[in-house]
Amino acid sequence: MEFGIRTSGEPLSSASAVRGAVRRVDANVSAGEGVNTLEGSIADALAPLRILGSLMITFSSIALVLAALGVFGILSHSVAQRKQEFGIRLALGAERADLLRLVFAQACRLSGLGMSIGLPLAYVLTRILGSLLHGIIAFNASVFVALAFVLMAVTSAAAYIPASRAFHVDPTQALRCE
Repeated sequence: MEFGIRTSGEPLSSASAVRGAVRRVDANVSAGEGVNTLEGSIADALAPLRILGSLMITFSSIALVLAALGVFGILSHSVAQRKQEFGIRLALGAERADLLRLVFAQACRLSGLGMSIGLPLAYVLTRILGSLLHGIIAFNASVFVALAFVLMAVTSAAAYIPASRAFHVDPTQALRCE
């Protein structure tokens, strides 16, 4: 059995008076093992949701870092493989900014491909989970748009180092390579 009491002072200071009043009414009733304030009861009820939210943030952050590392690795490998091509382009008069655009365009194609697969899949899964679980918002367009912007920013950050390597390619060294 639970009951609430409104007090004018400190809520936990009146717990002993409440225990005494309960004993006077019925000596067989045990009162006072779970004395808590309303704020404490709400915090206790929301603790599993807070823990779940923290886990979701942690796992999504790890997934974002892994995605950035994957894009970085693919672009680094691509720039290393295309070093001679970049040297030829520079020798034929291409601007270094053109090389940056090539690398960033490849990064945008990679993230665009991933988002074109992932966003519709996420939409379908949120619809399914929304029908199965009470209180789950089935679709929030602003969250999907924000996630797309975050993924593009992470892709751009991951492409920065490989793009700067392409920018600093020496045409004579690149042509001498093979």
